[in-house]
Amino acid sequence: MFNKIFTLFLVFILCGCINANIDYDTIIATQPTSIQDSVDIISTTLTNLDGLNGIGLTYISGELRLKLNSQLTNIDGFSDLTSIGGGINVIDNTNLIHIDELNELTSIGGITISDNDNMESINGFSGLTSIDNDLYIVNNINLVSIDGLSSLTIIGADLIIGENTLLESIGGLSNLALIEGGLTIYDNPLLNINALEGVVILGRINIPQSFISCSRTVYDTFVSNGFPLICLEIVDIPCTDDCDKIQFEWVGKSTQMVLHQDCECEPEMSREYKIKAESI
Repeated sequence: MFNKIFTLFLVFILCGCINANIDYDTIIATQPTSIQDSVDIISTTLTNLDGLNGIGLTYISGELRLKLNSQLTNIDGFSDLTSIGGGINVIDNTNLIHIDELNELTSIGGITISDNDNMESINGFSGLTSIDNDLYIVNNINLVSIDGLSSLTIIGADLIIGENTLLESIGGLSNLALIEGGLTIYDNPLLNINALEGVVILGRINIPQSFISCSRTVYDTFVSNGFPLICLEIVDIPCTDDCDKIQFEWVGKSTQMVLHQDCECEPEMSREYKIKAESI
């Protein structure tokens, strides 16, 4: 009986597949080339993932979750990955300064990179031309570059960029053509978003008041639902308490969009920017 179980286990390992959530030590022990679920590397004292080098892991069907690893400085061990079905979460890894890896990836569910206090650059992901779900880059207070995303042309859901204190440019997204969800940008005090000029956005747009000006040419060609947005008029409306964001919304089935801006208004009053969508 024991020999039969051992034989089945050996065959299972030799096929290069694992069918359960696993961690770093399990990958080292079993050396799979594909994993049919998620990988969790969470709350470890690892400084690197070099033990994964040479295994040839190319596929994870679920998520790759790298969280709360306070001493982790690189993720080189995953450099052979070509596909992550559920996406990657890189969250709260205090000493992770750069993501230079994952350049072999050609398919991924989504990307979340957040709360990495010392991260300065995202230079990996250079092989990705599309993301199936969200691209979420939030609260990386020392982040200055996302140039690794320069091959990206399509985001399948939302693009969210917020609370990246030192980020001045998103030039790494200059080849982006389509966001199938919405666009949210907030609390990036130095950020210039001109790289998004001409991007088609199929969902709601939430961006700070400071980016809105009819005189800025980026808004003459900023595209949503296939139309560039052009500011037409400003009218007074009752003031509300919400002054964090401006929201573009389609009004019924018309070709007009309404932009609500509720900040810095006179008592009892606010402003409503009306945006007309004209065919390209």
